[in-house]
Amino acid sequence: MEAKYLEIAEAVKRQIRNGDYLMDKVPSERKLAEAYAVSYMTARRTVQQLVADGALMRGENGRLNVNPAFAVSAEQCKVAMVLPNWPIPSLDKWRRAVAEAVEARGGIVKTVKSAKTVYFDHEDDSVIAEALTGAFSRIFLALPVVTGLMLQRLTPLREKLVLFHHDLTEAGFTCLDASSPENMALLVEHLHCFGHRRIALVNTQPRNEIIDARIAVFRKRMEELELEPQVFDFPVKSFERADLKAYEVVRRLIGQGEFGGTGIVTPTIEAAIGTLRAVHDCGMTPGREISVCAYGGLESARLSIPSITVTTVKDADRQCRELIETILDRSTPERLLYSWEKMEVWQGESTGPVCKERMESCVFC
Repeated sequence: MEAKYLEIAEAVKRQIRNGDYLMDKVPSERKLAEAYAVSYMTARRTVQQLVADGALMRGENGRLNVNPAFAVSAEQCKVAMVLPNWPIPSLDKWRRAVAEAVEARGGIVKTVKSAKTVYFDHEDDSVIAEALTGAFSRIFLALPVVTGLMLQRLTPLREKLVLFHHDLTEAGFTCLDASSPENMALLVEHLHCFGHRRIALVNTQPRNEIIDARIAVFRKRMEELELEPQVFDFPVKSFERADLKAYEVVRRLIGQGEFGGTGIVTPTIEAAIGTLRAVHDCGMTPGREISVCAYGGLESARLSIPSITVTTVKDADRQCRELIETILDRSTPERLLYSWEKMEVWQGESTGPVCKERMESCVFC
């Protein structure tokens, strides 16, 4: 039977190869003893074995460090995904694309909380700082809002950072928006073709330059069609869910008579999911009395009952992978903003011809 300290040493080696110490410090003998419920002497023999095998090395201050030669090769792709610790379906395809691209290159995606991501609870969460100072070759970061203080922290690291759903290219950051905000006009036109004239936008996402641009396009296209744009803007806080917030907002608006239109557009799929349920719980049928459509989020839209009309891109998964691969394969990206311009409307069951009874009774307050 293999000695206990050798079993623990092999377990620590696996952790090192999996990138577990790209962010975290190597545990001391005492911490190892506590983690594996063994004596201090067993933990000490474990560390001695790891040093002898070249997996660990001691610094001048006596602190244990991972031996870079053992951990990963210099060429190996070491990537972190830093995401909010609440559901954002629109990021799912990007998470898959990053994981697949890194795996294909024999690299490591940092694993925390059993998912291939680093999760944070708010913009000042210490886990963000830990990821930013980790030994990663590339960090994909999704922040709801980039404050001036956060921008200052990120700027020295911009060469290895990729920001989701922001356009900070003027500050020299590589950004992934995936689609032009101009495509927001497709949703207005879709409802307009169905005869809808009283259309509102409901937003519950934190405001940033991307959400601002989508709302601006909504207003512009409505005005071009000589329609009055109405915007209900209730951004969530970091720890709140955008879908639940949308549900609460829309149910209150309908219940109190503040919204009497026939169509609702949302700048994200999360807001549409909550809106759809609110319409249903107010005793109306989505797609009949009130049509609901969203910007992006086809996977979630397909699974919803009724399915949600959204903007989408043909073969989005393949295009996501290609964009990620382009970023990973270049030490200096060929451009800063990665997006595709052309989208189309995927029609679900949540939109349809304007309901005459609803139209005759509707009033914008």
